[in-house]
Amino acid sequence: MRISGRGLILALPFLLLSGISSSTSIAQSKAQSADATPEIAIDASASSTVDEIGRHVAIADVNSCNGGYRWLDHPTTVKDFVGRRVKTIRVIHYAARLGAKPPSLEEVRDTLLKVWQGKFQSAFCSLPWSEPSWWTSESTLEFEDGKRGTLITDGVHVSLRDHDGKPWFFRLYPAAQ
Repeated sequence: MRISGRGLILALPFLLLSGISSSTSIAQSKAQSADATPEIAIDASASSTVDEIGRHVAIADVNSCNGGYRWLDHPTTVKDFVGRRVKTIRVIHYAARLGAKPPSLEEVRDTLLKVWQGKFQSAFCSLPWSEPSWWTSESTLEFEDGKRGTLITDGVHVSLRDHDGKPWFFRLYPAAQ
């Protein structure tokens, strides 16, 4: 479509306004996407056992830093601690809590969202607690740059391998208080 002469003068305010509103919506979309929750992908056949998931945490603990921790200035969400943009949280294993029926895919998703937004203040590079943990979910974190990490949780305890491959273990509030 070509606009010329008087039609251009009449159409100019409309074109300018539509240009402003579309660039504003693009900026808003970009701002929203930067803070957006990553996609959570769950394969229905990813069902597993707490023992199998627990073995993966034990391997992470053996390969840890043999002590050391990070005390954060303020309670921090898992999302902010990861620090890099995660494109997808891909559930590779999930299991029922001991004595419970297997979780629905929606329950697995809800638990991961709760953990992703959960807060904590101290992170350790090896398992710091002595109570048993019945790990119920293992996920791969797929970063925008192609790197991968892991997130293993029971909804309170978290084993995380970050963007740089460092292992971290922590408990989410209020359990950590």
